[in-house]
Amino acid sequence: MGTQPNHSESFNRQVTGLIAEISTLCTLINFHTEYACFLRIEAHVSRIQVRICKDKIYEYNTTIANSEFYYSETIYSEEEIIKELTGMKLSLKKILHDRKIDYSQLDYSEHTEIIREYKLYPSQDFKVKP
Repeated sequence: MGTQPNHSESFNRQVTGLIAEISTLCTLINFHTEYACFLRIEAHVSRIQVRICKDKIYEYNTTIANSEFYYSETIYSEEEIIKELTGMKLSLKKILHDRKIDYSQLDYSEHTEIIREYKLYPSQDFKVKP
């Protein structure tokens, strides 16, 4: 896709926040409904996909809703990106609302944490190739 254009800090925060909300809502759908909600984010190509299947056990391959979107400004305007991601979020909220699942207490506030030290503790299965 090439070099990404510079965005306003506000736009970056909006997109990041919407993707975080979509992720949280997908998780709540998995926790509190019969549906299997699959979320795929490919940040390196600015792509998000949400797929909802009939249930988690027998019909997890029966797709009842699918939405896929490239949130790249080389394809769409900032306004179109915000509109599409907001639409995804509202569709997921509707599923929870229709099942009377309270999602109103979710905290979408921005949190900044400074990490001063980073350590990798590999599991036994994790091997670094020379």
